[in-house]
Amino acid sequence: MPSGRIFSMRAIERYDSKAVEEEVRAFWKEKRIPQGLAEHRKGAKKYFLLDGPPYVNGTPHVGHVKTTACKDVWTRFKYMQGYDTYIQPGFDCHGLPVEVVVQKELGVRTKQDIDAMGIDRFDDACLQKILNNEKAWMDYYLQLGAWRAYFEPYFTYKKYYMESAWWTAKALHEKGFLVEGETPTFWCAHCETVLSGYEVSDSYKDLTDPSLYVKFKVKGAKNEYLVAWTTTPWTLISNVALFVHPKETYVKARVGEETYIMAKARLDAVLRGILETDFEIIEEFPGERLSGMEYEPLFDVPAQKSLGDKAHRVYLSIHIMKFKRYKKHKLTNSDEEEYEEFVTMADGSGIVHCAPGHGASDHYVGKHYGLPAVSPVDEQGCFTSKAGNELKGKFVKAADKEIIERLKDEGKLLHLGKVTHAYPLCWRCKNPLIYRLTKQWYFKIDEIKEKMLDASEGVKWMPSFGKEAFGNWLEQSGDWCISRQRYWAIPLPIWVCPKCGRKEVIGSVAELREKAEKDPGELDDLHRHTVDSIKLKCVTCGGSMERVKDVFDVWYDSGISPWASLGYPFRNKELFESMFPVDLINESQDQIRGWFYTLFFAGMAAHGKPAFKNVAMMGWVVDEKGEKMSKSLGNVIPAKEGIEKVGADAIRLYYCWEIAPWDVQKFSMHSASEVQKALNILWNSFAFFRMYAPNGFRASAPSPETPEDRWILSRLNTLAREVPAHVENFEFHHAGRKLMRFIVDDYSRWYVKLTRDRASDEQCANAMYKCLVETTKMLAPFCPFITEYLYGQLKQYGDEREESVHYCLYPKPDESRIDGNLEERMDVAMRVAEAVNSLRREQNIKLRWPVRAVIVTGDERVAKAVHELQSVLINSLNSVSVTYSDTEPGLPFKEFDGGKAFLDPKRDEELLNQALFRELVRAIQASRKQNGFNVSERISLSLHAAGKPAFFLQECLEDLKEEVGAKGVVLVPTEAEMKGDFSVELKFEDALVKAKYSR
Repeated sequence: MPSGRIFSMRAIERYDSKAVEEEVRAFWKEKRIPQGLAEHRKGAKKYFLLDGPPYVNGTPHVGHVKTTACKDVWTRFKYMQGYDTYIQPGFDCHGLPVEVVVQKELGVRTKQDIDAMGIDRFDDACLQKILNNEKAWMDYYLQLGAWRAYFEPYFTYKKYYMESAWWTAKALHEKGFLVEGETPTFWCAHCETVLSGYEVSDSYKDLTDPSLYVKFKVKGAKNEYLVAWTTTPWTLISNVALFVHPKETYVKARVGEETYIMAKARLDAVLRGILETDFEIIEEFPGERLSGMEYEPLFDVPAQKSLGDKAHRVYLSIHIMKFKRYKKHKLTNSDEEEYEEFVTMADGSGIVHCAPGHGASDHYVGKHYGLPAVSPVDEQGCFTSKAGNELKGKFVKAADKEIIERLKDEGKLLHLGKVTHAYPLCWRCKNPLIYRLTKQWYFKIDEIKEKMLDASEGVKWMPSFGKEAFGNWLEQSGDWCISRQRYWAIPLPIWVCPKCGRKEVIGSVAELREKAEKDPGELDDLHRHTVDSIKLKCVTCGGSMERVKDVFDVWYDSGISPWASLGYPFRNKELFESMFPVDLINESQDQIRGWFYTLFFAGMAAHGKPAFKNVAMMGWVVDEKGEKMSKSLGNVIPAKEGIEKVGADAIRLYYCWEIAPWDVQKFSMHSASEVQKALNILWNSFAFFRMYAPNGFRASAPSPETPEDRWILSRLNTLAREVPAHVENFEFHHAGRKLMRFIVDDYSRWYVKLTRDRASDEQCANAMYKCLVETTKMLAPFCPFITEYLYGQLKQYGDEREESVHYCLYPKPDESRIDGNLEERMDVAMRVAEAVNSLRREQNIKLRWPVRAVIVTGDERVAKAVHELQSVLINSLNSVSVTYSDTEPGLPFKEFDGGKAFLDPKRDEELLNQALFRELVRAIQASRKQNGFNVSERISLSLHAAGKPAFFLQECLEDLKEEVGAKGVVLVPTEAEMKGDFSVELKFEDALVKAKYSR
């Protein structure tokens, strides 16, 4: 029994995860445990794990549980290491994820519809959509036991956050990063906005498009055509030039009355393979001879007129730099793999149609040669009047058919086929994207890229392959298009004078109020409906400056989260500066191209430092079949369902046990439930300790004398050495497995088994207490509920002073207790026991029945283990003798790693009597348990047996009395003389023993 210290949670006899969670949550609330975290680390060094904000209107599922659990393990572990961990959950509130849902609910299709209803109404609808949605997330955090459930979150729509975003934009503008440019970029016609390349890097789908070979008539030549290939017929309306490879051989090939110009390398594939026609080569020449050749425009539309002398000519292909490779932080152009050729011989005709207004590569070569760029396409992806009246107002992809028909009617279509290829989709609405020439705002990357690459070398990536992947992405990254043509987002704080073109970037509410023509009022909200109408006085010409109607890319919101979440620099200035760069970010590995990148750029550009020191990269969670969880497949498991079915502690430990956290994980409810069995064993281990601890037991430092006590304390300290090292390197699976192995195998199945007969001994109880307390602390970051409950129970027996296990410092190893040789010997003993138990099953000899002899053979390690741990082996194997031999006896055996175990299966009368005794003890103990007796209750026991068993039992009544907890035992000659309220009957071999007992 404990010494009397009060335990403030209600007693729970059998492990019930829901009851434990409920009790612990009530304890945390009553005692304000989360709120006391900072006070218990007052003056300690801060540790900032930045919470990557989920979309607030999303719904958490079991995949989110993995990320949340891992973040909480980090937070709790670092706190127990002595850090004052800064805890702040966050929510992403802006952008298309909200707008797409609101548009659908309001029944508005286009931006014109939104403008007609009023931006203020649309913004308010978006706000109402997200308000209070965080409660579902915070409740989920609470259910999982994550500390972030108890702290005020940050929201990207709040004024303090948006003002910080403006401050950052102004700072980057002053440093020369913020510029305006006009280039073709990915455009979503459905959402009517530009998208950045990284937003579509994972959003591709195989689509089938037309495959056209088109004839461009050579100017001034009869029936002579340049043959080009395209899979985007709609871009032919904006054709400006044709390109050939200067070093490749080109031909003029006669087919009937017409002559076609194309690359010789593609001749057979196109004319024979696709057109299935004969031809005659009438001339061969290098591609460079075609340079400057003029051709007639393909279509007579306004967009093709007044393009200047450079248009409608043949140009020579150039190298296009795919990305800049930095070696030792110096630009080098030596690696040809860094480039791609604009014209290749891999497919097509060897002549490439170029529309600089509708493609990144086309625009690149167009700029090289000073070609005009046209893009007669509006925000909805429809042709404008510059594409001709017949195409005006038609969606470009839908116009493909009409364009093809026109080419066919005019004799300009050589061949029409189909091609299936990967095509980019909008990351939110999943509609196909187009390239469209627009003016946008960019953050320039090249000038800082070398510094970013240099700084990335100092970041610790877990696992390490993330470092190379991030470096490759940095090398390939281009200027970041940060403007979007939407509504519910942070407005760009850029005002432009329409008269003189002067631009002004505003960095704060105070600056906006100071420079506004009229008093803008309180400015409690900085969204478009508030700031669009505010005009500034132009200091250059006196005109009225108007805000650019664009908003920020939603990834900008999360990219500035290290300081915007704190409202920096307008509040929490010292706090931010004391915690930047953040210590750790922990998100899925696809964020290399998303959040990790935007964080890194924003930190380097705004503060001259990388935004983070350490990165832990998560793997995705899929269903049991390995398929991505999606609503359409019906395989999404909500987070609450997973937690309720398995238990919060079990699902947390499952994610830190089954597989490396960075690997793809097939979620299995069955496997997660298996983890709960280990927690049940931990609970039962404590129950065993509590049951057998000496009356009034008060733990003191263990003074181990037996090999098993020395061994379990060595294993405990080895665990305390290894687990923190694994956690520090994000090897949560190794940490979880080792903790479970210690609890299940080392402590419960081995140590408790070895010490069952002396569990009430004070030295044994000290060792058990030490193991249970220290293991509870080590497990606490992973399983916060069961460890909190058990710690509260355990500290009644010792000098633990902290109110919560989570206030404790993480255990450190006592190196003097670690005995590697003993651990190695005991490991051999455990393998021998496993082999002997297997032999017993084969020979139908129960573990309770003693055997005469076990003989072990093997290498030197085995010999030492048998010699040094003979008493342990005799005890664990339930054998009269255990010996080592250099020769193998002719007995049944089982191999184990390092040797063989031989078992003598013969049983004489002595062994049978001992087996009978063990069976009788088991039967009486089982009956006691079934009838509700506790271990301390003494019984009065009477027995009846006939023949030899009676003589044997008469000799061992005192031993039986001790084993079954009896105050008196009598052996009676007849059944009629037996007394007691409860009965036991045992049949063993030919013997029959009956017993009765009562309180």
